[in-house]
Amino acid sequence: MLRREQLGAVLNAARGAHLLIWLGLVGRVVSGTALGPDTYSAMVWVKLLAVLVVGVNGLFLGRVRERLVAVQGRPPWSALLPGVAAALTSQLGWWTATLIGFLSANR
Repeated sequence: MLRREQLGAVLNAARGAHLLIWLGLVGRVVSGTALGPDTYSAMVWVKLLAVLVVGVNGLFLGRVRERLVAVQGRPPWSALLPGVAAALTSQLGWWTATLIGFLSANR
């Protein structure tokens, strides 16, 4: 939040959004499965891998959040870097899956 909010407030918001994020991921997987993807397509497998990476990354982010909650005072950058790496991984995974889905729908 670019130093606009205290870390505790951001972590509380993340805890509140955690269930919604997992429900969104499950919803996307179920709806994607219902669409009957072409499992012989390499792009579909790349998309599935991207979604799997996002899911595993979400588990990792839960651990990162727990570690940050335990930090007293202002956390050092070394404590924040795993969260930054996980956020970038999440963005890369979601955008990869979205782009492949868009390209598949428009070919």
